[in-house]
Amino acid sequence: MENPDDRVEYDIWYTSGDRKALNFVSAFHSYHAKLDTYVLMTPHMIVQTCPWCSSLEIEQNCLVADETAYCAPPSDSVLLQGKDILRQGLQDLCVYDAYKNSSSAEDRDKWWNYMDNVNSCIGARYSSECARSAMHKAGIDEYKVQSCLRNEARILSSEHLL
Repeated sequence: MENPDDRVEYDIWYTSGDRKALNFVSAFHSYHAKLDTYVLMTPHMIVQTCPWCSSLEIEQNCLVADETAYCAPPSDSVLLQGKDILRQGLQDLCVYDAYKNSSSAEDRDKWWNYMDNVNSCIGARYSSECARSAMHKAGIDEYKVQSCLRNEARILSSEHLL
């Protein structure tokens, strides 16, 4: 396996609709911080394509890009479903993309701080206010994230998805 920068690379696969996965990410933050310069973490969002879904299911639970319906897996929350899970996950990935190549340890830690904050405030219901508050607390440039979110199709067709 090629490793050009001598760091151990690992991936975290999760969905914003799985409370246990979000708790794991928050709990793992301290371990990652101890290894910061020795590891490269890449988050990935679990989604499903749904060629068999009805139009109503797609409208309620999926985002469509390039004629493909991307749907969130079932959630462990009755209040956080479908499109909300996908939108939150896309925002998570945009936060990561905004700071992943920074030479500053503080910047590289912003995704982790954001995930801690959004996990603690999101509770059982997605809200854009919660996400904005989490970005603000983590010191994230909201403009960078919003610029990334303008291209849902690019994100949905990226290597960040399963």
